[in-house]
Amino acid sequence: MKIGIVHHLNEQRERLRDVIHELSDHLVVWTTNYGQHAVELAGKEKPDLILLDIQVADLDGIQVTKDLMTNTDSPILLVTHDIGKNSSLIFEAMSHGALDVAVVPEIGKDKEYSSLIQKIRQMSMLVEPEKIARAKAEFKELKTAPGKGAPIIAIGASTGGPLAVASIISSFPSNLNAPVVIIQHVDDKFITGIVDWLAKRSHLPVQLIERETEPKPGVVYVSGSTWHLRVTPDGRLAYTSQPDYTPYRPSIDIFFESLAKYWPNPSIAVLLTGMGSDGAKGLKTLKNQGWYTIAEDEETCAVYGMPKAAAELGAACDVLKLTDIPLAILSRLKKRKLIV
Repeated sequence: MKIGIVHHLNEQRERLRDVIHELSDHLVVWTTNYGQHAVELAGKEKPDLILLDIQVADLDGIQVTKDLMTNTDSPILLVTHDIGKNSSLIFEAMSHGALDVAVVPEIGKDKEYSSLIQKIRQMSMLVEPEKIARAKAEFKELKTAPGKGAPIIAIGASTGGPLAVASIISSFPSNLNAPVVIIQHVDDKFITGIVDWLAKRSHLPVQLIERETEPKPGVVYVSGSTWHLRVTPDGRLAYTSQPDYTPYRPSIDIFFESLAKYWPNPSIAVLLTGMGSDGAKGLKTLKNQGWYTIAEDEETCAVYGMPKAAAELGAACDVLKLTDIPLAILSRLKKRKLIV
């Protein structure tokens, strides 16, 4: 995998390059400390992944993220040594298309770069899907009979997802008679902040799933990012460590497939913006079981990866612009009398 590095400190930039060469088989094709220069370099030699310092020399990381997303579809992994100090910048950059964030130590201090290498490994699985296929072939899942369930709304999202999710749930009325479950690809360090941020934009209570939970109507549940989320045979939401072949935890496919097994009452499932194909196969399974499925249209996606995969599989009943998705959901809910 080819990697580009953008960092405002020369010493850290060189250290990142050395670490990648020492601890992985990936190739750093260019480095720079200027955001505009990064856009130019990416145009000349497109990398498979861009490591972006949130505080670059000439522009802030948010503007660089916007420019890179406009001019190249290379995934962006933010790097910082202080998540707390830069959390607002990081969250906004992620809302504009940055895929994830990795913590790197300050020069002269802790030399642990395991977080960065792990994130790069996840990115490589996204751009090299054959790795997932090989690992998946080694995992055999137990087949079980479906249980009982009530109506539910399931939403999966990745890159650019927080803003997309917020625009949808902010349209839900306070008398919604169905639970909402959100699977968002994001580093676990940010999930609490995202839940708080979504809660301020929703008429419904929004809560992080911290333990096995019985979903209640009129509540928005957000999955954590350390484990996969599944529906249990008795219709509860619970975490599991398996399977381990997926590049992200939680996997949207894993959750959608569990809905297909244990939530036989067909409801609504939505797949929003994101890189890769996670969620597409699960959405197809749900559609085949009579669910109303939606994939976001390319025009409004930050990254048209997951919804594109779903559309190509024929997994979506409707492919809609983000602005049209809330109305489609509400219309379906009214037909099923899930809202008054």
